[in-house]
Amino acid sequence: MYSIVISDCDLISTFAKVNKIGLLEEIFPSSRMVITTSVYNELLKTKEYGFDFPEKKKALRC
Repeated sequence: MYSIVISDCDLISTFAKVNKIGLLEEIFPSSRMVITTSVYNELLKTKEYGFDFPEKKKALRC
């Protein structure tokens, strides 16, 4: 059994900007991390500001 962690854009983008997105999996080792569709869309918008981390991260489940 696993728990579900619903993340917001701030948490994901903060870890991703410093190339430490993998730490989230270490913090929540037996959890499934998910995001809402609106968070996913917000992460994609960061590309407009020159960030490329959404493309570097494994696909997140919405």
